[in-house]
Amino acid sequence: MTNKEKKHNHFVPQVYLRNFAHTIEERGKKKNYFVSTYDKIEQTESQKTSIEKICVKSKLYTLKGNTKEDRERIENYYAGSFEKDYNRFYHIINDEEKIQISLDERALIIATVIHLYARNVFWLNAFNELWTRMVRSFESPNPRNVYDENGNLLFPFEAKSTEEIVNDEKKATQQTYLTNHLEMTRNLIKSHSFDSIFVYKDKSDNNLITSDRPVISPSVAGPFILPINKGTLLCIMPPKENTKYDLMTIARGNNEIFSDIMSHLSIDMMNSCQYENANRIIIGHDIEVLLQTMKNYQDFLMH
Repeated sequence: MTNKEKKHNHFVPQVYLRNFAHTIEERGKKKNYFVSTYDKIEQTESQKTSIEKICVKSKLYTLKGNTKEDRERIENYYAGSFEKDYNRFYHIINDEEKIQISLDERALIIATVIHLYARNVFWLNAFNELWTRMVRSFESPNPRNVYDENGNLLFPFEAKSTEEIVNDEKKATQQTYLTNHLEMTRNLIKSHSFDSIFVYKDKSDNNLITSDRPVISPSVAGPFILPINKGTLLCIMPPKENTKYDLMTIARGNNEIFSDIMSHLSIDMMNSCQYENANRIIIGHDIEVLLQTMKNYQDFLMH
């Protein structure tokens, strides 16, 4: 079994999703975690969904290579780094008494958020959609090859159908994404290395939700907001000019800057943002909260 290649890759790791579980079932030595879900495309709900079955894509992280180790290099990287360290990250964020942090802890927090943002299948889908639109824009009743400005064959319409070209481009795009996204992630981590770290804990009966694209950010240069569990929100934010902030601390909910941020937001609003940001599925502890979030979002669009 140890030599069997991994076919199912989670682009939102189970170690993250399990903190939104409402039920844990033990089968032998294995624990199975269950959450509530709502599919905003199919408009279907499920009160009990195994986290093994969601946020997963077949061979998403599989590279081309001659050996199992070569093909699973990215999957093994995430298993040996991000997922191995996530529990330490989670403990730091949820310890309300922890204000002072070390350089190592600070680096762990920033890297964890950025990795969750960059490893998502959303980016691969976006690249695929871009290439698909480009290929289809050259469709013609009289197929002719398309060449780039240097005379290199770009789309071989005389030899292949549009669907064949699209599928070939998707395969090439996936390999490009896999080989480049870790470098992109490292650069993004570096650019946010001086971000302020804020943690907000909600004490009300409201529940934060998450999704198959959990990190909310208006741009790669802006803040990154991540729900950690149903009651905890983490935000990393580029420091404002003329604002003093101790980089070796976590600003908790009573911090003046963060309190000002949250005064303009509500849990319902954050959940609506999560609904809009989701690729397809919103995830949470309570199915009623997911359904209310869907209703709130639709009501907002109508007005």
